[in-house]
Amino acid sequence: MRGRRSNPGDPQSLNRYSYVGNNPVRYTDPSGHFSEDEIMKYLHADNWDAVLAMFEKGGKFAGAWGFLEVLRQAELGDTSQVDYSGISKEGWRVTMTLLKGVFTEQDGYLMLSLSDRDVTVDAGLMGYLGSYNLEKVSYRVNQNYVGNYIHTHIVDRGVDWGGVAVAGTSLTLDLVSGGTVGAVKDFAKTSALVVDLTFGTIDFLKMSETGENVGETIFWDAVGFVPIAGDAAYIGYQLYENVYIGP
Repeated sequence: MRGRRSNPGDPQSLNRYSYVGNNPVRYTDPSGHFSEDEIMKYLHADNWDAVLAMFEKGGKFAGAWGFLEVLRQAELGDTSQVDYSGISKEGWRVTMTLLKGVFTEQDGYLMLSLSDRDVTVDAGLMGYLGSYNLEKVSYRVNQNYVGNYIHTHIVDRGVDWGGVAVAGTSLTLDLVSGGTVGAVKDFAKTSALVVDLTFGTIDFLKMSETGENVGETIFWDAVGFVPIAGDAAYIGYQLYENVYIGP
């Protein structure tokens, strides 16, 4: 089992229950590796699209997708390196380590404490080396090989799995019953919501406090009246909006 190291520069991170900024819903960390939010912070990007732009054509790490994968697989204290492999003028294959060190953090910057000398450099240098050499460069994280190409991930960014399960059950019942059972269930669910909303202030304050989108809730309950298509639409919406597939 991998431990999750704290950041000595952030006293809150020493509390094993609060190192995700007291927000375990947004800042989940099942692997112990750098989260997307941490990667955005270290690369000084406002959002994930800005991160990807750095590795696309014209970006400062253009083509160095292996460096991004290194960040996804690493955490503070891990050892990482950049290797170069090519053919010399004499025809000999040459393999050498260009950069190797341990990930540390200094004043909000991700740094690499070099293994062969008492020097600390910006970890972004790994990306520059990969961008400059592209096909001749590969990476390692704790000796695990990471190729310098796009690595695809499937990330759950907040799918309402409870709602998907209910919609999936209703969809199944609709298919079996020709829409009758699902319609009855949706009518009961929507009727309950209408009754709740008649109490006005109490429900409104509750929804405001939890951040629930009232309009969206009413919309999807209304859509639920449509047999088969309504539930299928909700499942598709949840997966489309909240499942990320990419680097």
